[in-house]
Amino acid sequence: SLAFRLNERGRCDLALPYWMSAIKKSGGFPLPRAGAVTCLMRLGRYQDARAIAVQALADSQDPRWFRDQLARSDSALAAPDS
Repeated sequence: SLAFRLNERGRCDLALPYWMSAIKKSGGFPLPRAGAVTCLMRLGRYQDARAIAVQALADSQDPRWFRDQLARSDSALAAPDS
């Protein structure tokens, strides 16, 4: 998909709207959420990444991966420069 290609090119700023749209259309499928979390983390939007990871965990989606992302976002939010 276009979102994947943009991610691969380091263009999360452009990919994120596609991921967010895919989340709305996917009915809870984890892949768009994973893409959005990855982009949000790269963009330094840790609170937004955390919110999506929490929702994915609540929906029992790929708990190990999303739990790891939740820990990463919490760590970034706790850092003095965030």
